[in-house]
Amino acid sequence: MPDSRAQVLAVVNELADCTLAAEIVPLPKQWRSDDYLLFWLDPRVAEAEAERRTRRAISRWYDQHCGWRTGRIPVSETESIGADVRESLKGELEVFRSRLLQEYRTGGTVTEFSPDEMALVERWL
Repeated sequence: MPDSRAQVLAVVNELADCTLAAEIVPLPKQWRSDDYLLFWLDPRVAEAEAERRTRRAISRWYDQHCGWRTGRIPVSETESIGADVRESLKGELEVFRSRLLQEYRTGGTVTEFSPDEMALVERWL
């Protein structure tokens, strides 16, 4: 049986009103960049992580390409960086999903998985 936290997050993620969703279940103030379980449970956190990674990648691009000169990153480059970051995060999430399902299918017992992990496995199966 899925844990109530996962059920609440699933309902919150279906709300069209982002402000109401944030009042019901506020976004965490911090998370690890590899907290894939949290990203799957709360896509708002995954989106915030993608934005954080994009800002960091744009900053690195600026440092490498602009250096001491003043300049702007072309819009096309910014969009490309954002798309690459999102694609990379999506790939990381799929690897996590595959690994979790594989562990479950190859003999992982229910007691070895957290309630949140079980909620995801049940959703994916």
